[in-house]
Amino acid sequence: MRHSVYLCCQNPECSNDEVLFVCSALNEESSDDTANYYNFNSQKICHACKEKIIYFSAPENRNSPLFKE
Repeated sequence: MRHSVYLCCQNPECSNDEVLFVCSALNEESSDDTANYYNFNSQKICHACKEKIIYFSAPENRNSPLFKE
């Protein structure tokens, strides 16, 4: 079964509604198994967040207080 892919922005100053959540705390301990780093250039991501966007599909992170549906 394929899990949903979520966007994560490392910049806590980003408040764009298109960014699902800020997860700088999660990023600190992330391994390559749970997070992959990409350059992401999209109008859906605010300018402050373009440099480091993380895609991950770890359902156990859904209960994190950093998650915003």
